[in-house]
Amino acid sequence: LISRWHFELRRHPDGFRLRPVSDQVTEVDGNAVPKGHEVPVKDGTKVRLGKGVNLTFMSRPKAGSPADSGGTVFVMG
Repeated sequence: LISRWHFELRRHPDGFRLRPVSDQVTEVDGNAVPKGHEVPVKDGTKVRLGKGVNLTFMSRPKAGSPADSGGTVFVMG
């Protein structure tokens, strides 16, 4: 199970950071992250929520490329 509000993803000058806000399990690159702690998220970071939802963070394609949608890319699988 995952929470409706499982984590926050915030942009900082040095990049994005993920902070779990749920008591449910949150793993970043295979390491459990306790509620309230922040970890950096970069291209290729893998996040597991609970025991069933996996996210991979990917950098945005370069402007003008066929894959450019203008948003942040999350791959679930």
